[in-house]
Amino acid sequence: MEGLERLQPDVAGLPERVLMIRDETVAGDEASAPEAPSWDLTLNYVPISYPTLVPAVLKVRPGRRELWRVVNGSADAITDLDLKFDGVDQPLE
Repeated sequence: MEGLERLQPDVAGLPERVLMIRDETVAGDEASAPEAPSWDLTLNYVPISYPTLVPAVLKVRPGRRELWRVVNGSADAITDLDLKFDGVDQPLE
């Protein structure tokens, strides 16, 4: 048994997924939209672009449990994570 599994035995044997949040430069016109950020975020290279902020979609089979390792590799973004199914918030454990 490794470190995390010793502390949280329920994760033993779960398939793992690494979610990497990164910055991505935005080619934009600062003069026409000064409130626009100079960086957008990506989740595993899927853009979460301003101003629409459409969330990234991760597909998981119904009933499947996974261990998600989330890395915020952005320069200075604070990120709130939500898990939704059909628009309904789901618990994260």
